[in-house]
Formats: sequence, C-alpha cells, structure tokens
Amino acid sequence: MRLCIPPMEMLAVTLRYLGSECDQVDLHLSYKIGHTTIGKILRKLCITIWELRWIEISRGYQKYALLLKCLGAIDGEHVRIRKQNKNGSLFYNYNNFFSLVGRG
Repeated sequence: MRLCIPPMEMLAVTLRYLGSECDQVDLHLSYKIGHTTIGKILRKLCITIWELRWIEISRGYQKYALLLKCLGAIDGEHVRIRKQNKNGSLFYNYNNFFSLVGRG
C-alpha cells in the first residue's frame, strides 16, 4: 500500500523548485519522491497558484472598478492626433508626435 504525500510536503517541494535553481532530479533525491511524481506535483500546484492569482486579480477589478469578470486592462496605446491650438507640448510624446493615450 502506498502512502500519500502530505500537502505540506507538496508545497515545500514546489516552493523549493520555484525559489531555487534546483531541478526535478535534485528534488527527487532530496525528498525521496519519484521524479515523475515530482513533475505531477509541480504541475498541479503551479496551476492552482496561477488560478488563485487570477481570481485575486478579478476580485480587485470588481472591488475597485466595479467590473465583473475582468482579468486585465489595456494601457498605453498612443493614438496619433494633430497639434491642437494653444496646447504647446501638452500632447507631444517621446515618439516625436502628438498623441492621446488610450486606456481601456
């Protein structure tokens, strides 16, 4: 009968992999867990961490911008315009033309 790998040990393996330059073979030798099992643990936990991060981002948009099911925003798209009268260099950008910055 095989014993289950405790969740804390799975987390320790994943954090060590993400936080150091060791590879899966080093983890296999350090934790005495099969190298294919190490790969499965890393995939499972990294996907879980990634999904939790996206949920956190979505909740931030919902809380602060009242946008439901939003995962990101486009920022910084320059739209070229003609120089407006009496604006001087107000809309002049580093690309050497006049523009408005589109935010969405």
